[in-house]
Amino acid sequence: MSQLTADCLHEIFEHLKDMDIRSCLLVNSRWCEVSVRFIWKHIQNYHTLIACLSNESKEIFSKENIILSSQNPNPPLFNYGMFIQNIEFNDFAKRIKYHILEVNDHKIVIVMEEIVKMLMNQISLKTLVFNQCSYSLGGHYFSYLPLERYPRAMDFFKNLSELDCCTNIHSGLFLKLSKWCHDIQTLKISFTTNNLSKEFSDLISIQQNLKCLKIKCCGKMDTSSITQHFNKFHNTLIKLDLNVGRNQLPISFVAKFTNLQELILSCDNMMRFHNLDDIVFPTLRTLKFTDKCPRDGHLCKFIENNGKNLKELHLNDNNNLANFTIAGSCPKLKSLRTDIWGKEIENLSVIKAILHSCQQLERLEVKCSRREDHVDEEILLEYVVDNSPGNFHKLIIRFENQSKIFSGSPENLDSIFTKWENRIRRIPLSLILHGSHLKIKEDNMKVLEKFKKLNVIKTFKIDN
Repeated sequence: MSQLTADCLHEIFEHLKDMDIRSCLLVNSRWCEVSVRFIWKHIQNYHTLIACLSNESKEIFSKENIILSSQNPNPPLFNYGMFIQNIEFNDFAKRIKYHILEVNDHKIVIVMEEIVKMLMNQISLKTLVFNQCSYSLGGHYFSYLPLERYPRAMDFFKNLSELDCCTNIHSGLFLKLSKWCHDIQTLKISFTTNNLSKEFSDLISIQQNLKCLKIKCCGKMDTSSITQHFNKFHNTLIKLDLNVGRNQLPISFVAKFTNLQELILSCDNMMRFHNLDDIVFPTLRTLKFTDKCPRDGHLCKFIENNGKNLKELHLNDNNNLANFTIAGSCPKLKSLRTDIWGKEIENLSVIKAILHSCQQLERLEVKCSRREDHVDEEILLEYVVDNSPGNFHKLIIRFENQSKIFSGSPENLDSIFTKWENRIRRIPLSLILHGSHLKIKEDNMKVLEKFKKLNVIKTFKIDN
């Protein structure tokens, strides 16, 4: 394994998490060289990055009386700047401030300029972030950089594929970006005002292939004046994440994007959702309501029309009418988050219907509480063990108060996981509990640890 080529390691590391990649740094020199490229896609350490600057840049600092708070006499092991693909400029400006003694705006801009010039000579940027909703410090300083004077400015920005920003950053930034960034595919925007600058509008208008759009409205505003900027992307957009808070949801805007594969909606006001009753999104794979759901009939109608290809469905504040619709309309579902509440016999029927009808289900997230109308977690566990499909392997339970089964008799818990162990087709189960008041009895923890050692339980975690 340690003798794999750099190309093979690169393919493997593409699928690893950051912490796993970091553990590869000490294997040998080849592993270190490949893993450091992945780790430094994002700037890891500004002290190290500044150390990569040329002697010419350091002479400029000297002339401008810029004294850095710490300087390493030893050269860096790598030219880390050449690995960077993603820059978060809010963090950029803030971190630079920490490294300058007797800091002022002029000195911050000079250090930023030297770093940007170094990066421009080596890389083509993929992701740029100015994501502070109240005031973008990075955008403020960035707007003062004379980017148009740099020979490689176009090469630095032309391959930018993701921009994350807020609308109240300096309009000069949007003017500069609109000169070079013509192929942004992922756009995440926090809107802070209805009065959008011409420079922002120009940046949006020159994009040709936008695929993913995330809109967040910060405060009360006219969402229709915002969303009209994006109507031209009705053929290219495949992901829409719309968070309009207390503003009305612009349903007519959503309906235009019939090629969506992923739709995420967050809104306090779903009054006009009925306008989507007859809209079909034939390629929709993921549907999430992260705040309130539409009224029962409209939600059920939408799931009936669009459920046949859904693989992930995330509902909040729904009821069993929607759950029965899911069971009847979503045969390919792999991941489901839902609320199950009603009379006990109805709750049992819902669980059974979902587990029997959604035969590709792998992950289920459900809220449990001691209220009489909510599903009991012991019954939920029993039904999942007895009736879940063969590929099912992850159960997430959200608790409003203390758990009954995890604070009760260890024999009950042992019985449940013994059944899971004896399933004909079994995948180790990941069990994740959410709840601020959860306590697990010591004897029950011993049961869980026993089944982890037997590889019956893959993961057990409590998120408070």
